[in-house]
Amino acid sequence: MQTFLNLLGFTLFSYLLGSIPFGVIFGYLFTGKDIRVGGSGRSGGTNTIRQAGWRAGLLTVIFDVGKGALAVWLAQQYGAHWIAPALAGAAVTAGHCWPLFAGFRGGMGLATGSGVMLTAYPWGFLPAFGVLFAAALVWRHPARAALTTCVIGMPMIWLISQAAQPTAIGIGLGVVVAARALPDWNQKRKASVWLGEVKTEN
Repeated sequence: MQTFLNLLGFTLFSYLLGSIPFGVIFGYLFTGKDIRVGGSGRSGGTNTIRQAGWRAGLLTVIFDVGKGALAVWLAQQYGAHWIAPALAGAAVTAGHCWPLFAGFRGGMGLATGSGVMLTAYPWGFLPAFGVLFAAALVWRHPARAALTTCVIGMPMIWLISQAAQPTAIGIGLGVVVAARALPDWNQKRKASVWLGEVKTEN
């Protein structure tokens, strides 16, 4: 029971941490408006850059990566089971995608997921980022690039690590980001090489 409560506590805490909408916060601080009313309609770093400028966007990326890293680090240090970092990583990314504190309208989860992977398994981050960059070049569509990365990234993490915990973290991240990206698969938007930058086709 104690282990279950420990895991539940870390999962809930991580979701709430992920739900802090730094893009919305910095967007209001720099412009006085909700950045989600324009651009992609998301609260991630790229849309923050487009709606509120580089300073707001850079701060958003730093804090979004940071909350993913913090959630996993705490689970690694104080979790009662090896699965705790995987649950924390999935939950903090889900919080970013569907934030409780921002009407469940968040970002794609890529920055927060990057913080998770950088902390939990740095060796898996660079290959996954390479796949994401290549997918963005091929698809020029943020949701399709993210979903492709999830499909390729989950088995890739297992092949690289050959270990249960990094594999579980990769699966958790992949499922969350795929669930966020899948509904946007058919949206008529194109992404530039700068991931997440979108424009509506006429």
